[in-house]
Amino acid sequence: MLVLHDLVGIEPLGGVYRPLAGDRKPRGLLRAEARDDVLAGYTKSDYLDDGAFWDQVETARTNARALAQRIRTGDVRHDPRGGDCPQWCDLWPMCRVKRA
Repeated sequence: MLVLHDLVGIEPLGGVYRPLAGDRKPRGLLRAEARDDVLAGYTKSDYLDDGAFWDQVETARTNARALAQRIRTGDVRHDPRGGDCPQWCDLWPMCRVKRA
């Protein structure tokens, strides 16, 4: 979304991800004004008014910059929320974080 907006000059309607396995439905961050046009069918909480949409995009930009800075300094530790790997995570053998 940031590439479209900042580099290409196109106003994005949103960004979505599609699960590659399982029964989960596509989710995303979508502008509410596009709900009836081309982005129908997502969860109600995926649609945000323009202010909330751009706040989320800017939060993502800030978080990405902070993570990139950590990586640049050599800090690549895995840091799950709360310090423990959640039960639903299937990647715990790879990161070796204690399961909750």
